[in-house]
Amino acid sequence: MNHKAPIKKTYTPVEELIEMQTEFALVDSMRQSKTLTIMVVLSVISFAAFIYFLFNIAS
Repeated sequence: MNHKAPIKKTYTPVEELIEMQTEFALVDSMRQSKTLTIMVVLSVISFAAFIYFLFNIAS
């Protein structure tokens, strides 16, 4: 087995705050997964279409 020591990266407080954001984690996960990217894009399009539908019904 390969017993490599984990890489310890030091973060500044600003970098820690940025990486704790949900959006950052989502984008990082989307970079690794094509399926997640497709699901997020389809969800955003569906949500936008639903809002457009609601505005058309209301007017």
